[in-house]
Amino acid sequence: MCSVAIKIISKKVFKKPEDRADMLREVEIMNRVKGHANVTNLVAQMEDKDRFVVVMELADGGDVMSRIEELLQADKHFTEALASSYFKQMLEGVKHCHDKLVVHR
Repeated sequence: MCSVAIKIISKKVFKKPEDRADMLREVEIMNRVKGHANVTNLVAQMEDKDRFVVVMELADGGDVMSRIEELLQADKHFTEALASSYFKQMLEGVKHCHDKLVVHR
């Protein structure tokens, strides 16, 4: 079982009928791209009359810039090999999205 992040969206923010459709389309896209190590996975989605709930895999590794800053503060180097490794992971995630006909924005 993975740790999760829960996003609760009040339907009060849906000003137009298309807003709910946009939310459902976003969930459909997340369903389409899940299952890859470099893509944050959708775990569940539900809604009631007042809110829309999205449960996502928790991405708790931090952002790349914070990792670089930690290395530099520890007098270590952000090596080309490490940069290459991070970049490869990002490109693999984007490629997976493209293979599923989803363009990352």
